[in-house]
Amino acid sequence: MKNIYENILCALVILSFIACNNDNITPDMPDTPEQPAATYRLTFDGGVGVENQTRAHWSDLQGSGNLIFNWDYNSDEETTNEMVMAFYKEKFIASTTGNYHTYASIHRHSDPEKQQDNHYASFTTVEKYDSPLSSGDYEDCRVVALTPLRADNDTYIYSLESRVIANLPMPGTFEQNDDQEPDFLSNYMYMYADASITDGTAFLLFEHIPATFRFKITNKRPEPARINSVKVTVVDTEGVEQPVASQYVDVLAASDEDIELSYSTISYTEVTTNINTSLATDEKYTAYALVLPLYGNAPLEGKKICFTIDASNPDNEYLSFELDAETLANANHGEYNWVGGKSYTINMRLSDVLYFDGVTVVDWNKETIEGGEAEEDMNN
Repeated sequence: MKNIYENILCALVILSFIACNNDNITPDMPDTPEQPAATYRLTFDGGVGVENQTRAHWSDLQGSGNLIFNWDYNSDEETTNEMVMAFYKEKFIASTTGNYHTYASIHRHSDPEKQQDNHYASFTTVEKYDSPLSSGDYEDCRVVALTPLRADNDTYIYSLESRVIANLPMPGTFEQNDDQEPDFLSNYMYMYADASITDGTAFLLFEHIPATFRFKITNKRPEPARINSVKVTVVDTEGVEQPVASQYVDVLAASDEDIELSYSTISYTEVTTNINTSLATDEKYTAYALVLPLYGNAPLEGKKICFTIDASNPDNEYLSFELDAETLANANHGEYNWVGGKSYTINMRLSDVLYFDGVTVVDWNKETIEGGEAEEDMNN
């Protein structure tokens, strides 16, 4: 009996020891696991007015009046973005990663009635923020948006707590592939919007920065003519070439003031669209170009604007017409400069001379400037 009692007592001691050790090695478990803080992407609706014609492109089905604006929407699989947004309330608001600007994806408008109208879109930030729009934390916050910003266009942007600055260059030469197809301009259809958040939302109404040329050319020769290019230059009273368009624009957003556009003093002396197409007799071709306004208040005053067609067959024959800038200003609301967001349609007929049928400026009063003709300049 003694041995049995000792064995039971020994077993109880061992079990007690194991139980105590198990209590000691069990980790402390919190009552509620720690959850990461919620973050939010911000979404806004917006559009471009019909009279103000990117991620976007233009179409020109009628070949007259305003070009038709179309947003190009991101698919769900796309990761590249061209729109930049920033939010200001006493200072620019940093995202959860510390950035003061964010790219945004572009989708169809939230209103079902506007989803089939490509003037409208919805924009969602790529960066995330600490509060949702519905929180009220962004009330009276200023929203600034710019598009398109693309590395292959050499656009760039930098942002601080106090300001957001973007540099947007514009080429002086364009390459067009097809008649009456202006979509090749889409990489340079620079636009900006500036709005305020009210009741947890803001509507972004975009304005275009460059002006658009539409060149409507008709071959009136009895034989086919090859059109190599169309060109715009500006000359003074002595015939010396002058600046015709700025090479870039700086866009500045700071504090709660309006967006400031600063056009470069560096400029092109010509803007050219290469066409390289053959036109039969009476066949028409519509070409396009974009120009940034020149720096200053009246850079075209006292100058002449020259529209030149480089045509072959016969070769080396250059035809040009000079338009007095004073005449253009009369249809341009008194501006001796290109006006951002406006369309300038130049109608020309190529015969043994170049007939200039007029310029239509949209959209001030849809003014038409009467035409004339220019003698051939033979270069054999």
